Amino acid sequence: MGREAALIDGENIVGRGPESVLWLEDDTVSRAHARIRIALESATLEDLSSKNGTFLRGRRIEACEPLQDGDEIRVGDVPLRFRGQPPSGKLEWKRTSPVRLDTPTTTAVPSSMDSIPPRTTQTSSRGTGGGL
Repeated sequence: MGREAALIDGENIVGRGPESVLWLEDDTVSRAHARIRIALESATLEDLSSKNGTFLRGRRIEACEPLQDGDEIRVGDVPLRFRGQPPSGKLEWKRTSPVRLDTPTTTAVPSSMDSIPPRTTQTSSRGTGGGL
């Protein structure tokens, strides 16, 4: 069993950064590692000059590559699988590291996954008042 995340129409950043649609907490993943673009009739994968590379069907990619249903993707050491046909799709994954993918129309899935905690933001617990 795996997890799925929908990808949005347009640009989907995969990485460890806050702007990532698919957030992968893994030391082999760059902050902005790869980009998946979903358009009306196509989906593409592009490496964003990552240190550990982006791989499609077992081959490191150097340019923007078209995606097809069932394609195996590896981002650093994290395996993913692209599912669907544009304009919708998803990523699937099985992974012990925290992963988060939020979006409405396309999906991608990693290949080794257990528990994926939701990504949270912390707010300050300091009060506004204070004595001197």
